[in-house]
Amino acid sequence: MPSKTDFNVSPYYDDFSEAKKFHRVMYRPAFAVQARELTTQQAILQNQIEKLGDSIYKHGSMVIPGEAIYDLNYYAVKLTSFTGTLANFVGSNVTGGTSGVVAEVKAVVATDGTDPDTLFVKYKNSGTDNASTKFTDGETLTSAASTGETSVVNTCATGSAAHIEAGTYYINGFFVEVEKQSLTLDKYTNTPSYRVGLTINETFTTSSDDTSLLDNATGSSNENASGAHRFKITLTLTKLSLTSTADANFVELFRLRNGKIQNKPFDPNSRTSIEDTLARRTFDESGNYVVNDFELDIREHLLSGSNRGIYTTGTESDDGNTASEAKLAFGLSQGKAYVHGYEIGKIGTTYVDVDKARDFETDSGSTTRYNIGSFVNVENVFGSPDINFVSGEVENYKTLRLVDEKHATRGTVFGTSLAHVYDIGRAKTRAFEFNSGTAVSPDSGTTTHLSNANTTGVKFKHYLFDIEMFGHLNVNGAMSGALTTGDKLTGGTSGATGIIEGITVAGSANITAVSATEPVIVSMSGGHNFTDGQQITIANAVGFSNKSDSDETINGNFTVKNPTSTTIELFTPQTAATTVVEPFDGTNYNPWNGSGTVAHTTIILNDIQGEFVGGETITAPTNSRTGTVQFDSVVVKVSK
Repeated sequence: MPSKTDFNVSPYYDDFSEAKKFHRVMYRPAFAVQARELTTQQAILQNQIEKLGDSIYKHGSMVIPGEAIYDLNYYAVKLTSFTGTLANFVGSNVTGGTSGVVAEVKAVVATDGTDPDTLFVKYKNSGTDNASTKFTDGETLTSAASTGETSVVNTCATGSAAHIEAGTYYINGFFVEVEKQSLTLDKYTNTPSYRVGLTINETFTTSSDDTSLLDNATGSSNENASGAHRFKITLTLTKLSLTSTADANFVELFRLRNGKIQNKPFDPNSRTSIEDTLARRTFDESGNYVVNDFELDIREHLLSGSNRGIYTTGTESDDGNTASEAKLAFGLSQGKAYVHGYEIGKIGTTYVDVDKARDFETDSGSTTRYNIGSFVNVENVFGSPDINFVSGEVENYKTLRLVDEKHATRGTVFGTSLAHVYDIGRAKTRAFEFNSGTAVSPDSGTTTHLSNANTTGVKFKHYLFDIEMFGHLNVNGAMSGALTTGDKLTGGTSGATGIIEGITVAGSANITAVSATEPVIVSMSGGHNFTDGQQITIANAVGFSNKSDSDETINGNFTVKNPTSTTIELFTPQTAATTVVEPFDGTNYNPWNGSGTVAHTTIILNDIQGEFVGGETITAPTNSRTGTVQFDSVVVKVSK
């Protein structure tokens, strides 16, 4: 990676071009030497060194150890005041006048108008009580420096810093020295989140900047003459935010997130040719292997109570996502492996955000080993379930309905849009085989029929799998609107939840007659399918008001009793205080004048967690649907 500085500018005019393939500058006698020829000669040599360097090192590599480290125990001492010069504290030992604690001052930071003057120290011994490990607030510190500075402690804290030792790094094709440096990350906390590295600063130095560049040929006419400029690369230890992308002149050495070390993302484009060669040989002879195992720790993303979550509410994860209950945190511990010959090493645990499974995929017709397992014996079979490929179907194993009543006529099925829902679950067929009995041949031919309308004496083994059972939740009347399949229903008091199935029904029927009897009998057109014990809501009925109190009408909630195909008897609804329902007495009511509807919602739930309770409010988030669970003295709230 060549230098980003453009040397082909005034007054240097370095017009070296690698495309011209010049390898030497050939000077000739009797011809003046051009400045650009001298500059080009350097460029040719630098180009050769860079090619050699690139084959061994990658940009930012440490050539001569100048290791960068972080310090999460960079103890800060905030000062109320001090005497002498603040900088004179550096390198000296200070002793607490009250505590007796001794510490060495590593660095100082002058007040910026917000934070006070601060000493950064490393404690050397405990106090005179053999217990104190830090200075006491308000005590006076005395420096052992010859200048005799003193200071008064305000309070102590634990900060964080980064340090780098003197060494050499390969930068932009040059071997550049870095000086020993320290950098304060956070003054008073030790959970820093930064990218730490070296900022590259390329500059030109003239004799005006550095007088040592003047001609030192003492006694000659050129003495103190201004000559060539110098090109300089300076490396400064720097911190950047984790979201910073200012990498044009920055080499990342390591990164910290919340005080935890993380690896620099690996860039495959930065591999050197020698690395590729060694990797090829390693992979050829050893393949992929792990040196130190990586352990996987699956945790909750959002910390809640004792759930072992990683991130508190409102904080960001390693991947930059806000802590969420909908995610998991996959923690990969430190370890080392060789993949395709390249070293992959981690020196700390990294957490990767993973969305919790909320979707599924179906793989039809796959060949796999399985244990058929348990079966049920069935008889009076009409047809047989599909367990092989069916043209036009998405999956091989078609879903079966599990119902709570026997079909009245073989070969027919129950409807699913009725106020009473027969479905209590679903399953799929793994296998279906003859068990016992005698086949009947109803025709005059030779065809043997094992399962049709005329076959009654044959039993089959019906192997079921993927069995899911439903719960039926009866609403006191009706929900506030149509429910959405797959929505989560939640009980406001119990906290119970369940997933809404598509066969959920909001039953409704139009009233055709109302009898002024005890109990009141309501007739409906076209049938109704309301069942004994369901609590229904009557609305928009005209007339049928109490002769003694016109505000008492038939509109409201009632319990269904003794239903026929077209009528129901009305009983009082159960409440928290009333455990017995009584016939609704309509003998003292004015005649019904027409119209009115009867409604009841039966919610079919899957994956029920907890237990719903009578009288509680239930909610579904889509379109903000709400309702109330009916009490269960007559019909159990989750009936099947």
